[in-house]
Amino acid sequence: MKKRLLFFAMIFLFSLDACEKEEETSTDYLIYQDKIIEGSTNAEGKINISTVFPEKEITFDIQVVDTEGNPVENMDVVYYQTDDKSIIFVRDPRQRYNSAFLFGDPVDLDKIAGLKNPDTPESTYQSKSVIMTVGLLITVGAIAIAEVKIIKNAWVIQQFYLTDAVMADRDYILYCKTFEEIAELLKARTGIALNASSILISFVMAGGSTAIELAADIMLESVQSIYEKLICLAIDQWGMTREELVNRRVAVKIYPFDQDKNFSNVKNLFALYEIDLNNTDCDDYVNDIPYQVNNIINQDIISDFENLGLTIHKGFSPPDITGNYYFDDLTNMENGNKYKDYSYQFFNQMKDFSIELKYASNTSDAIGKGAFISGDETTFSVYCEMEDNINDGGNMVYIRSIDIYSGEISSGGIRNYQNGFIIVEKRNDINNRFMNVGDSRLVYEADGLAERVESFPYGVKGEDSESCSSRYIK
Repeated sequence: MKKRLLFFAMIFLFSLDACEKEEETSTDYLIYQDKIIEGSTNAEGKINISTVFPEKEITFDIQVVDTEGNPVENMDVVYYQTDDKSIIFVRDPRQRYNSAFLFGDPVDLDKIAGLKNPDTPESTYQSKSVIMTVGLLITVGAIAIAEVKIIKNAWVIQQFYLTDAVMADRDYILYCKTFEEIAELLKARTGIALNASSILISFVMAGGSTAIELAADIMLESVQSIYEKLICLAIDQWGMTREELVNRRVAVKIYPFDQDKNFSNVKNLFALYEIDLNNTDCDDYVNDIPYQVNNIINQDIISDFENLGLTIHKGFSPPDITGNYYFDDLTNMENGNKYKDYSYQFFNQMKDFSIELKYASNTSDAIGKGAFISGDETTFSVYCEMEDNINDGGNMVYIRSIDIYSGEISSGGIRNYQNGFIIVEKRNDINNRFMNVGDSRLVYEADGLAERVESFPYGVKGEDSESCSSRYIK
């Protein structure tokens, strides 16, 4: 009898243990390897993401809860990484809860969404260890009928996380556009990403911002329809009239910077458009070129160069133009005058669109300051200030100019090269031989190709024809 009871007790304990094991909740453990990944939260609202940052291996222990602290199951979580920052997008495929958007480096994310454990008051990320864990608590609110706005399936996001440690032309693109232009931009960009599921529109106001989530099927609507809905949302959020908003340019920041091919393997693509009514960066702003260029070039200068005949190649997909080039047929676009041979070098072209350059002739050496590049595929434009020291018969003349260089890169060099410049400072021109401050000029390579060469400077220290002169000569 005792043996039989022992046998049944063992069966009971084994069954109990098996039940307990069945009740254990498994957690998705995603590993990021340079391609966007996605998973779902478990019954405890949890999901883990492992990734590598410079000098650190990071694990994000993420838990999604509702506004009362209850875990939320089956929330889609998308993770992507750009340079030193993480993008985490949380979305409910059942449309019970609003989405959440997190963007920042691990330190920032820990500050604004980190789990506050009294036993570990300091962020574990601050440890010297190369293996770190960052706990993130993401709160989502239930979608209420009262929150649904003008657009079908749109709702207010009550809480989202966008850190201050973001940079233009690296983490986001900044445009200054009217609402009609924003509608055109939104339609064009999202139309490329056919798998898009959510678009967030954040209206920045004094003291904070509110995000509106739009269903992806809005992209099936016309530009005019999207424009009307954006205007209505802006009126609702900012308390302004249609007349006040229709022709007004506002700042638009687009996150993430680019929806590239790394996004093609998931269904939950997304974008955040942060719209700021009173951003002073939009005063005389030039669109579709790196943000920093506006520190040296405004729309008036762009228009003046274009009136001279300069082709400016805008866009955020410029080719790599690093290398040495030789210009032996530089010609004045207006009167056909020929100029000295020049040797150019472009180097240190970076992902934030900065680039360095310098040039030399047989009488001068110049270096570019604050240079940036724009363009698309093979065409490009470079914007900078040039400082040139010219030997004018033993007298050193200093000239500072604002320059735009445009062309098309090829295996042999730069085709269709043009250089527009305006003089902004001149010193020590005792013979009054050089262009005056405010004068502008457009030169081009008349033979059609600035040859790619092996060295810098190249072929400019020898004797030039006496009929050839500096590009700055009157």
